[in-house]
Amino acid sequence: MFPTSQKYCDSDKETTRKASDRNYSLTGQGSKIIAADYIKIIAINTLLLISIILYNYETPSTELPNANLHQVVNNISKIAGTEEIDDNPYGFHPFYQVHRRIQYKNPPVNPCNNIDSKKTLLFAILSRASNVHIREAIRLTWGALRTYNDIEIRLTFLVGVDDGMLKQIEIEQKLYHDVVQVNLPENYPVVAYKELAALCWSKYYCPGIQYIFKADEDIHLNTPLLTRVISEYMKNETIAQIPTMFGWFRHKSRVDRNGRYLVTEEEYPGFYYPPYTFGIGYLLTKAGRDDLCIAGQRPHPVTRVGDAYITGILRDHAMVQYAHFGDVHYIYSGTLNGPHCHEYFTYDPKLLVCMSNLHSGVTDVADEYVHVWNAIYTEKDEGSAK
Repeated sequence: MFPTSQKYCDSDKETTRKASDRNYSLTGQGSKIIAADYIKIIAINTLLLISIILYNYETPSTELPNANLHQVVNNISKIAGTEEIDDNPYGFHPFYQVHRRIQYKNPPVNPCNNIDSKKTLLFAILSRASNVHIREAIRLTWGALRTYNDIEIRLTFLVGVDDGMLKQIEIEQKLYHDVVQVNLPENYPVVAYKELAALCWSKYYCPGIQYIFKADEDIHLNTPLLTRVISEYMKNETIAQIPTMFGWFRHKSRVDRNGRYLVTEEEYPGFYYPPYTFGIGYLLTKAGRDDLCIAGQRPHPVTRVGDAYITGILRDHAMVQYAHFGDVHYIYSGTLNGPHCHEYFTYDPKLLVCMSNLHSGVTDVADEYVHVWNAIYTEKDEGSAK
């Protein structure tokens, strides 16, 4: 019996030893697998870290610090010849500068050459390139280069690009030196840009002018009356240094969300526009004109409604104060314009602006300008005009 028991014991020991050897072998192999994985992870992380360091070292950053970006904007201003070193105090990217996207084709002679800037009124008139006959009528009537109440009149017509009128515009520029072409199409959605371009042109090329009257070409204007009002402002030289816009301002005007004059909430989220005036005619001081142009290059949406944008949204954005004209009137009505203006100017000596038939879509109205002007400018004005 004992030999048999010894045999079983030896067999159990052998089985236990083989199991132990197998477990040792598996444990060692597992240790080798875990160590290899750690080595791979460390190697991958090391390579990744090296690649990041090399990328940052070799690839220049696309984000410029504010100081460098401000210097870039200043360099662009110097190249453009506008000397607007302080026009971008917050370091906005140049692509946001609305009026810097606009280019001008100027007449051979600057309309503001040889003027006394403190005794000159500049008319900045928006005109369609095709309305040659209207520009000629204005030159002969309310835009004539005369002196009223010791104030000299100078004018510029700002026109867009019309392929069929390029040669005609060149001829006008050489003959009259008062037409400025801007690289914008002649259509309504960009009229706000065109109006801003007109104001900023005067900043660049007539920087010393004290008062600018922005006008549309489809109006009749009582220029002697306008200069009488402005002559009172000119007696106080500090007024021109106050950012101010003079006009007939509307309050609590709702923003249209549909129709021709729609403005989306993304463009302007407010329910009411800031107070704004009709774009047919308004007066800007030198400081007001400058501040509007500066504000126009800062990031903000530009709406299609030129009147509300320039004289309301942008004016409010630029913190230009608004004021009503003196005791002068306007007529902005389709039933009272055109030939009726002749009668109203005759019987209302305080009427400053009346709409022409051009405003109603009638194009052949050049003689109307002459007819109405004869009611405005009579012998009684000879003493104030030279």
